[in-house]
Amino acid sequence: AIPHIGITSKYFAPEGDRATSLFPAHCFNGEGRCIHIVNLGPEMDLNRLQRLCSVSGVDLKYHTDPAAVMVGKEERKSGTRKGTSSSIAASLNGKETKFESKVLKDPHLHTIVFISGPEPARLEGDTATLEKLLMFNKAGGGVMIIGSGNRGGNSFPLIRDANILLQLFGLDKMWGHDAAEKILQQQSARGKPGFNAAHPLLADIPQLDEGFSIAGLDESFLKRGFRELVRASTGKLLTCIREPSRAFAGDGGAGPLCVHASPAQLLCSKYAVGAEQWVTNLLLYMCLRTADVGEIYLP
Repeated sequence: AIPHIGITSKYFAPEGDRATSLFPAHCFNGEGRCIHIVNLGPEMDLNRLQRLCSVSGVDLKYHTDPAAVMVGKEERKSGTRKGTSSSIAASLNGKETKFESKVLKDPHLHTIVFISGPEPARLEGDTATLEKLLMFNKAGGGVMIIGSGNRGGNSFPLIRDANILLQLFGLDKMWGHDAAEKILQQQSARGKPGFNAAHPLLADIPQLDEGFSIAGLDESFLKRGFRELVRASTGKLLTCIREPSRAFAGDGGAGPLCVHASPAQLLCSKYAVGAEQWVTNLLLYMCLRTADVGEIYLP
């Protein structure tokens, strides 16, 4: 039944007005929604993407350390910051002050994106981060996992952190390296190279640059409640998503989960046809929750 479920949302621009974006300007204004990109790989300039998300009212924050998202910061306005009499007293009593992550505390407003880095993996053995991320998604938070082929001077695919996360969610590994850099067209049929133009994320994009140094996703995702969005010119699955709607979220109300294997698209290069619109649509879409979307039957 899942292939016949379409997604609607009050946040979508009216049909016919989606030529530049699925989400109109200011549609999330004042709601406090935020995307946190945790880049464990080579440095990336995401300023353009940050500005594009802000047009629709969503903040995008860039981190290189998972602790920036997973560990709470001290509240400067409180009396419990380090060095204050209350925090010193707590330490002397054996009660070290712990700060709660505001991101993890409110999964319906926050989305976390992990970009995998080189080996040794930063997330290897970091059970605290992994457990927190799993609970965050189960509680309704959006999670996106991104890996790639060789890039940034690395001679091996940047997939180890991504695969640790995929294992956490009980999913199969991504793999391989392809130079790619081809222009994709709308799919002629499901499972063929190209992109799924039946999905609102991609319906108004005529062509899409697949990016460079890509990896591939296992076909088993499509049997685990994920929807195919993009398939590379190599024929390998490039992007898939577990939708934010109730049919996909399950009884527990889990948040959306996306797996992607072309981080270069996030650079929004002016030479990468369709990429800017595609990744902006995708990241804003990952901010949606079950209460924000409806389901329609697709024949």
